[in-house]
Amino acid sequence: MLIRPPRFVYNPDILKPNKRNSQRFTAETVNIGFELTLYKQKEMRYVLLYLHGNGSSRFEGCLFLHSLPDKVGMACFDFNGCGNREEAEYITLGQTESKDVDKAAVYLKELGYIVVGWGRSMGAVSLLKSKECDIMVSDSAYSNLTNLCKETSTTFLPKACCCIVQIFFPCVFCCIKGNVEKRSGLQIEEMDIQKQMLQLSKNRLKKSICFIHGEEDTLIPSHHAQKLYDAFDGRKMLVLFEGTHNSSRPDEVIEKCFQFIEESLAASKS
Repeated sequence: MLIRPPRFVYNPDILKPNKRNSQRFTAETVNIGFELTLYKQKEMRYVLLYLHGNGSSRFEGCLFLHSLPDKVGMACFDFNGCGNREEAEYITLGQTESKDVDKAAVYLKELGYIVVGWGRSMGAVSLLKSKECDIMVSDSAYSNLTNLCKETSTTFLPKACCCIVQIFFPCVFCCIKGNVEKRSGLQIEEMDIQKQMLQLSKNRLKKSICFIHGEEDTLIPSHHAQKLYDAFDGRKMLVLFEGTHNSSRPDEVIEKCFQFIEESLAASKS
């Protein structure tokens, strides 16, 4: 399940804007080594590169269209091993997916668009690891994959069993990470996003990041967002809300995110 979640396979017709959105958006799909769907408005101040979560697909982005402000477009694609994209059997939880983020961002920039990233779960980690996005919304990213594995190993167990699991975790984890790396190439211990946030601050790279997280998230607890927020020393905002990993994001949270994006764009021009 860690590197091979259930795949959401879909009919490409569902990517077309529905009646609610068809008056605002036109859609076109291009191949840039993988399929990228671009939703355009007549005028666009920037394009939101939407990055789906683990076990999802670019259709997740299509469902987000109605939340976009005026004069904002959106682009989305399937990560390798997700949706209808089948070049790889396994996912790597952001390790290699970040390269696709950069490739999509470069393509959009070459078309003349300002690119803003918005990622959820695995998509958020991929975004935080990317080099081509300077303004980001990170929804439910983990801060350290090794720590997350340790935390979730006891999440749904009775308290009496937790101590036993913690005792044997190092041995079991060693076997798991070896098997995962052999199958997918994912190096679990290298996925320390908190350390990367510290490095961004040290290098004084001008990035703006809005971290959002559901307080009832049991898959990736909200303290991961707090750790990322604390580690990053740049333009930033942290929004915790009532919700789980996959619950609908409240409208007021989405509005705060877009306000943060507008402020960050204005700051980048000053």
